[in-house]
Amino acid sequence: ACTSLTSIGVPPNWFSVNWKTGKIGYSDRQGDGSRDLTFDASRVMWRMGLDAALGSERAKQYLLAHPFLLNYWQQHHKMPTGFTWKGKPIDGDSTGFQRGGVLVLNHIHQPTYSREQYRKLFAQSFHAGGYWFNDYNEYLHSVIWFSLYSVYALDTYPTSTILAKNAPSRPQKLESNQSVK
Repeated sequence: ACTSLTSIGVPPNWFSVNWKTGKIGYSDRQGDGSRDLTFDASRVMWRMGLDAALGSERAKQYLLAHPFLLNYWQQHHKMPTGFTWKGKPIDGDSTGFQRGGVLVLNHIHQPTYSREQYRKLFAQSFHAGGYWFNDYNEYLHSVIWFSLYSVYALDTYPTSTILAKNAPSRPQKLESNQSVK
């Protein structure tokens, strides 16, 4: 729902929910850039990818309905650090945050094309020391790993049955004298 706040249909870094009315709006408490798609909002695509891999049809439909990052990559063959809420690119070429979203979106739209897309998005930025782009930004590396895992999970697990087979529909309530088995 927060993607409807931006003119390009991407999630902002931060949003707010009025719990009385259910209305979703911008949250500017975090300062400049809170309405933009940059580092904080970059988590949304890999999280939706994981949810889709775990069987959420709603997450898969979300990814199919929000191809802005993938379309931008296909048109420009580069990915800026982020986008303003009006769609203007921020900075030059990416540090990698938005590229993970491109990889997940690409896999949802074209599952057999992911290896080639990885080569284009990340391979040239991978260092022999086991990191992408730089050796100090663990948050960036986590976003990339989660994006890669989302694609792996989408390939590996039968999305329509994984939740039904492996997870209870809700946690079991334990009595005070019971323990988890």
